[in-house]
Amino acid sequence: MSLININEKNIKFQVKSDKNNLFFIQFYNKRNSLLISAYYKNDFSKIEYESEFEFSYIQKIKLFSIYDNLDECFPEIITGINTGKNSIIEKSDFFILNIHLNNIKYKAIDFEVKKKEKKEIDKIDELYLIIQDQKQEINDLKNKVNTLENIVKKLLDFKNGIEGQSQIIIDSNIINYNNNYKTYLKNWINPDKVIKAQLLYRLSRDGSSTETFHKLCDNISPTLVLVESCKGNKFGGYTTCKWSFSPIDEIDNKTFLFSLTKNKIFKKREDKLQERDICCHMNYGPVFGGNDLLFKDSLKKAMSKPSYHFLNNKDLENNIDNSFEVKEVEVYKILFE
Repeated sequence: MSLININEKNIKFQVKSDKNNLFFIQFYNKRNSLLISAYYKNDFSKIEYESEFEFSYIQKIKLFSIYDNLDECFPEIITGINTGKNSIIEKSDFFILNIHLNNIKYKAIDFEVKKKEKKEIDKIDELYLIIQDQKQEINDLKNKVNTLENIVKKLLDFKNGIEGQSQIIIDSNIINYNNNYKTYLKNWINPDKVIKAQLLYRLSRDGSSTETFHKLCDNISPTLVLVESCKGNKFGGYTTCKWSFSPIDEIDNKTFLFSLTKNKIFKKREDKLQERDICCHMNYGPVFGGNDLLFKDSLKKAMSKPSYHFLNNKDLENNIDNSFEVKEVEVYKILFE
């Protein structure tokens, strides 16, 4: 037997019955009466016992007749319970709790504790059914949420399909939610097909190294390059040529530069059709034309010189020395559906 939470108002201990069932027994001092409750360790919701003994009844027990009230009885019970002799005699509708005290004068106290009414047990069963109903409601809500998520996904797919007919499908820090820019790009690249852009390189994510640019973008075609300068101008280029770490010039006559800010496209000049469209080198980032748009050593700084292969004047960035600081660069692989 072990005593738990011992105080003068509440005694709780364990004791085995004559059938070797383990009970939890609790004594309470309640309204000047003694309340005894008990339940099986693993089956308390089915079998519970509880009896309340008025003070007048306890006075009949000789052991307690010397005390004026129950507060004085409790210390005697606490200090006097003998771990080896407490027992429970089980009957059909009640049990007899036999408590032995470490007191020379008195041998034992018997309390007859009756089976508890099923009101609280019914409440437990009712609560269990409520919990099961709530679980079912939660499952139903989860199913509804899944259904709604599927509907939303289909609507988004439908929306993207519609947009794909008039706009490029792209997730860009530079374009953001500007649908006009997406429409410009769609019309410039191919107005008749659904176009999706797959991100290969982003300056703010991957760093400014030209080596990283080549690692992520080489040998892929076609590609779209988007640039945002620190002045806020947004422009770029499109090519079906492949970028390469090795020094080489490429020609396809499908490459073009553009300004999203000005809504202008710059195709290759007629007198430059035999000249390069892009230039590849390990120390360079993307280079369009004859330095029409050029990144050297780092993608944080660029150069744009007019009167080369695509540009007639400073159409991309108006700087005196033709060089400018870059806020963001993105390179995409273009997919047609």
